[in-house]
Amino acid sequence: FEPTTLGAGGGRNYDNSPGGRGGYGGGAIRLVVDGGLTLDGEISARGESGIGGEQGGGGGGALWVTTGTLQGAGAFHADGGAGMTNGGGGAGGRIAVYYDTDAGFTGFTSSTASGGTGRNVGGTGSAAFFETAGPDPPLTVFQRFHFGPATTALYGAIFVGNGGALIIGQDSVITLSDD
Repeated sequence: FEPTTLGAGGGRNYDNSPGGRGGYGGGAIRLVVDGGLTLDGEISARGESGIGGEQGGGGGGALWVTTGTLQGAGAFHADGGAGMTNGGGGAGGRIAVYYDTDAGFTGFTSSTASGGTGRNVGGTGSAAFFETAGPDPPLTVFQRFHFGPATTALYGAIFVGNGGALIIGQDSVITLSDD
């Protein structure tokens, strides 16, 4: 899972009355940190809210982070922007954080790829944390994660928490080791 897709821009109303525009989509961030990442703020690729009445929110972007040690009290965000008046919310983006060691990171459950509010709420994106140390590392999902069709993967364990959802595509084989 290596998200790189930019968030789509939000739609504008058909007659542009009242004026404005749809929100910009979130960007894509690829961050490789040798050693360790201490995150006490946020790293985000949020979609922008619509500008003016009846404009759609932009979709959340992509965060792909690789580090050795992960620590701090911050969070990762790839949320969709809010739609204005009758505009729809932008869909949530994608977050993938790969780390060797959790050194007390407390932002797992506060990291989000939520859909933006609006006349219709945008769909939820994906937020997953991959511990990479050891022979069969675990996968941790706190929001939503989707294995596409015909995916083959091996994990020591899979943890789904905080109202998260794990979706497994057709003909996929997800193996859990019994370590």
